Amino acid sequence: MNISKMVYQKIKDDLSFRLGLAQAMGISERQVQNLVKSAERGVSVRLRDFVAVEYYRSKGLSDDEIFEKEISTQKKEINEKV
Repeated sequence: MNISKMVYQKIKDDLSFRLGLAQAMGISERQVQNLVKSAERGVSVRLRDFVAVEYYRSKGLSDDEIFEKEISTQKKEINEKV
């Protein structure tokens, strides 16, 4: 599952959220910024690691807010036939 754009935006805009995430992941705040850029290009998956997701949850985000909704392939096939 991919992380939602809302979470990426929160990481970009909210310094305290970004610093807390960096501390939870054991990396620098600058590295978190770089991870967001990489993740948006589809290069990195570190922002969906267990530690990161647990941090998002600890800040009150629900799974629906954290993860992008994915349409199953069956639903796509049905929609294409109609």
